[in-house]
Amino acid sequence: MYTYLTDAITACEQALESPSPNRADFASTCRVLGNILQGMGRFDDAIFWHSRVFDDKPNLVQVYAKLGSLYTSQQQWQQAIASYYHALSLQPDFAEAYWSLAEIYSQLGKKDEEIECWYQTLSLKPQSAKAQGHYKLGKAFLAQGKPDRAIACFQSAIERDSSLWAAYYELGECLIAQGKWDNAIACYRQLLDLDPNQAKGHYKIAGIWLKQGMVDTAIAAFRRSIEVDPNFPGAYRELIQLLIQQQKWDEAIVSCRAVIGTVGDYPWTYVKLGDALVKKGELTEAYTCYQKAAQLRGWDQCAQKDYRFTEDRFTFKIPVWEEHLQPLAGVANAQCLEIGSFQGNSACWLLDTILTNPSARLTCVSPYFQEEFAANITKTEAAEKVTRLEGKPEQLLNSLDSNCYDLANIRDRRHKATIAEQNALLCWKLLKVGGLMIVNNYGWSNPAKPQEAPKIGINRFLDSVKGQFEILHQDRVLIIKKIAS
Repeated sequence: MYTYLTDAITACEQALESPSPNRADFASTCRVLGNILQGMGRFDDAIFWHSRVFDDKPNLVQVYAKLGSLYTSQQQWQQAIASYYHALSLQPDFAEAYWSLAEIYSQLGKKDEEIECWYQTLSLKPQSAKAQGHYKLGKAFLAQGKPDRAIACFQSAIERDSSLWAAYYELGECLIAQGKWDNAIACYRQLLDLDPNQAKGHYKIAGIWLKQGMVDTAIAAFRRSIEVDPNFPGAYRELIQLLIQQQKWDEAIVSCRAVIGTVGDYPWTYVKLGDALVKKGELTEAYTCYQKAAQLRGWDQCAQKDYRFTEDRFTFKIPVWEEHLQPLAGVANAQCLEIGSFQGNSACWLLDTILTNPSARLTCVSPYFQEEFAANITKTEAAEKVTRLEGKPEQLLNSLDSNCYDLANIRDRRHKATIAEQNALLCWKLLKVGGLMIVNNYGWSNPAKPQEAPKIGINRFLDSVKGQFEILHQDRVLIIKKIAS
């Protein structure tokens, strides 16, 4: 029966596409199609084709759409697609054809074509989908990198359901990405007019004002976000960061303590509280804050051994370091190199958790060592493993043995592309094949001097050793493994 149906469909198409269409031939093929479909129990389809037998001027748009439907039932996808596009060539605003094409492309796994057809369907017949349908299509266009279409979809979703909060947030993000600050604020204000308790809405507006340099207005908005939801840590974080930038130490301290008392223990809160306390000269409590942050990130020895730091630019990296340095833990004769040791934060962590074998060694190279370094290293009870070299790293590194180190940890704070490149090249020569290199300032940048970003120099270095490394982690921190020399 299916073979007869396929042959009948083909005959119908040939009758339609003939240079000299014959009304009798077309009527005959329609009758055959109707009979076959009736025999298959597909009565609605059979009625359509039987009715075409008596049409003096058949509606070709409907005919080609029905042919597409029949081809689809036979899973003859390409023929179905061709039929629906033929219908669209005759009637470009035929939404049902786009709908059917979208379903076919979904079956074929052709996501881009499917999304395009859904978009055309909803553009022609917005009422054919609920708000969630428009919203999901907008998300799909975002994934494709088509923000203008995504914006149109999110707007349609809001028109159909003004309480679909997610659509407002996605629309606002798209407008922010396009630099349309006023439009984004209007979007979030529309949301807040409907629900003033949307803490995230206040937070988003605050972020826009911050981008525009309206710091005091941003601070007020972040505070409003916290008033609405005292358990919203993101708003606290931005507010505290702003207060510290504005050197409003007392307000920053109050806000940090509010987070700890209301929201819970977050490592970053203790770090920021420590930063503010240092500026106020309250060092004893600041030490405790940094120790607590380290403890929350899994470094218990920091508090147990009473390491004293007046800053913490390290502990947020611990999860990444643990993941990639664990194979080196406890290894006999492990040799590690650190450029930029300062107060000894990362050096102490390495001695506590990685360089635990008695034969392991750590060489610390730094332009200067802060006074806390020696005391902290002594408290590790592993000071005999540490060699301290003070001076210009580019000179000192040239004095070390090549192909000797299992780990090179670069923490240079001069933050210049040329220096970052030079340090990486020198350390690469010192690293064994199989050794790891950590570049801690890879993601650091100064908006006033973007040309000096360390990443620029490090990327030049990576180009120069192409094929000799494997990237293990690439974000704010870069970790690579030397696989050849």
